[in-house]
Amino acid sequence: TALQDWAAGGVGALGTQIWVADDLGFHLRARGGRASEAADRHCALRCCLEGEPQISENALALPVVLHGRHSAACVFATSSTIAFDALSACRQQLASAASALDAALQRERIARLSGAARLSDGLRNCLALAHALEHCTQLRPGLAQLHQALGELLPAENFFVVLLDE
Repeated sequence: TALQDWAAGGVGALGTQIWVADDLGFHLRARGGRASEAADRHCALRCCLEGEPQISENALALPVVLHGRHSAACVFATSSTIAFDALSACRQQLASAASALDAALQRERIARLSGAARLSDGLRNCLALAHALEHCTQLRPGLAQLHQALGELLPAENFFVVLLDE
């Protein structure tokens, strides 16, 4: 909603859509403003496949960075070709909203999974986060993410993550 509100005022977008390519296929996950059209879907799909911004006659699609093997695109639907200078503003706004979008998409995905699949997915996510800590330059944000991911798996009110330094 916040992204759509900004897009309407910032670049005159008629609608904002989040398209995701994941294990369920390629789907529209969120929409604000006008309904999506076939051209929007095509622009978003090209953006996900190429990992590059796509500009069509009535849409701008920007890639969204997600955790895991999933890809996504944010489509800003307009009434005419979007101005080139608006591309930078859209990128900046999307970058500031990307982590919140990723977290919301992860919560939605986990809610769809069954019990065993949800636990397996959570463990896979924790292992990926732990592995990412090996190459992390700042441990505090990485440990915070790991703590949050573990918190969704453990039925404990309080726990802490310990870093072993031999």
